[in-house]
Amino acid sequence: SKLWIDSEGSLRSDIWKSLLTIVLTDILFKPGVQSTTIASDCESLIGVEEIEVICQWLINKNLIVKDDNDGFTVQSRWYNLLKV
Repeated sequence: SKLWIDSEGSLRSDIWKSLLTIVLTDILFKPGVQSTTIASDCESLIGVEEIEVICQWLINKNLIVKDDNDGFTVQSRWYNLLKV
């Protein structure tokens, strides 16, 4: 189960937004960071699988890109996350 989904299958929006912010901040300050590194930074919260889900969502929203080394970098409009 995902931390941002409650027992009834509904989105826990506060937790989702917090996790998005944590992941995006890590990518912003560590360009090229890989999901395994992000997961180790968030070890007590979420694992690599959840990081990948969050990063894919951020990619789909054009907030980050994945490079040839499987690292992530923010897009120029990363601040649009604040509007989510």
